[in-house]
Amino acid sequence: LEIDSDPRVGLRINPGLGAGKIATSSTATKTSKFGVYVGDYKSDIIEACRKYKWLNGFHVHVGSQGCGLEMLVDGAKCIALLAVEINALGRQEGQRQQISILDFGGGLGINYDSDDDAKIHYKEYAKRLKASIREFNDDGNALDHFEIFTEFGRSMIQKCGWVATYVNNVKNNGGRNIATCHVGSDMFLRTA
Repeated sequence: LEIDSDPRVGLRINPGLGAGKIATSSTATKTSKFGVYVGDYKSDIIEACRKYKWLNGFHVHVGSQGCGLEMLVDGAKCIALLAVEINALGRQEGQRQQISILDFGGGLGINYDSDDDAKIHYKEYAKRLKASIREFNDDGNALDHFEIFTEFGRSMIQKCGWVATYVNNVKNNGGRNIATCHVGSDMFLRTA
């Protein structure tokens, strides 16, 4: 198998920002199992990037529900700053920009208490993300240097009114017909 382009491989970074408002679903505490904690492993991350030139992206996900805009933006700042630092080290050694992809996961939470979604501010989120990246770039044009990915999280789909799927298989167990479909159990209420 021949690949016409360079591989796109990223590393999930844990910025260690804390738990947000919902500790049990947090992904950004220093002890979280998700990502490589930059506080303990920054030099290892830099060394891995120097050693593996195919490592060209960083991903951060501080959580979604229970995390305010500031926490989401601080996670983005963490990987933007790390990417700029690694790219500057590479330039000193005469190399091209290595970290070219920044992926900000998590997204905005949802107002479960009512149908008023006035707390969802996509434009403000995008504005703060752009500003946080520019803040750490030496020429102020970070968006020209990084391919940016983000998501708007559960706020886009959590209160959707319908779900479409198709039946993969029907089987009969003990006289009961059971249909299996492509929609995951995470989409529906179920006993806890």
